Amino acid sequence: MRLALFVLVAGLLDWGVGWVLSRLYFRQRSGTFAQCTYIMDGVKDPVLIVGSSRALHHYISTVLSDSLRRPCFNAGRDGQGVIFYDAVLQQVFARYKPDLVVLDLNPRELEPESKSYDRLSELLPYLHTHPTLQRVVDLRGPFERLKRISRIYPYNSMLFAIVLHNLPQQLGAKRERGFLPLYGHAPGHRAPTGEHARLSAHHVDPLKVAALLHIVEIVRTSGCRLCVVVSPTLSIDRSEEPRELIAKLLAQADVPFWDYSGDPNFLRNAYLFYDESHLNVTGARRFSRLIAARLVATR
Repeated sequence: MRLALFVLVAGLLDWGVGWVLSRLYFRQRSGTFAQCTYIMDGVKDPVLIVGSSRALHHYISTVLSDSLRRPCFNAGRDGQGVIFYDAVLQQVFARYKPDLVVLDLNPRELEPESKSYDRLSELLPYLHTHPTLQRVVDLRGPFERLKRISRIYPYNSMLFAIVLHNLPQQLGAKRERGFLPLYGHAPGHRAPTGEHARLSAHHVDPLKVAALLHIVEIVRTSGCRLCVVVSPTLSIDRSEEPRELIAKLLAQADVPFWDYSGDPNFLRNAYLFYDESHLNVTGARRFSRLIAARLVATR
């Protein structure tokens, strides 16, 4: 009896707290989670930028909008890659069809990384409205379905941010149509300590390859234009095989692939970078103008 009562009370508490957290989560009007909700359920711009933090910080939406004469939204997300955007773009294209999608990839996007699966927890709050996301979220581990019995589980580690972004005042850095600027300069160029190991076939994550190809299928079959870009880095990545594999896959699909990782206009120019991997707002403005001009020239 005591055990049954404990289970009942624990279940009711879990349901009640989970319901409150869900309400508060979707009431956020600023911050990274509000941005994610807008990408999933609100964005309708004809030009869409997607990718990891390098997409978020490298593409100034207003610069692209002015050149392309079409509204643009930067839907980049810190730490997220092709598996996340394969899932998200399915939801986006179910709502509307953009005219152009620019997918920014890390130079080593297809390499195995366990953290890239852990970060898929960002999709958990949307499972009740987007049940097709379950397939992707289950990639996090064999016990995902069991964990989701808890109503609190989708909001683990989010409580502080949820409370802060339900306060009346707007918190966090100001975004410009999704773009998040970085201010400051890299401390100076650090020469590479040696060449990165070349990528062999067993070091490619097949699920990431499949996700990239599925993104291509989703976008292209809808009649939308797709461009895939590797944006600049402060130091050159000496492992060329990952980018060669991306280039080969995209060439077979007849998708433009623009690799700026070794562009001399940016390489080793610390003035344009916030850190080793991210452009500051000055570098982002220069790069956005470059990409905008190329998009206009090739449309």
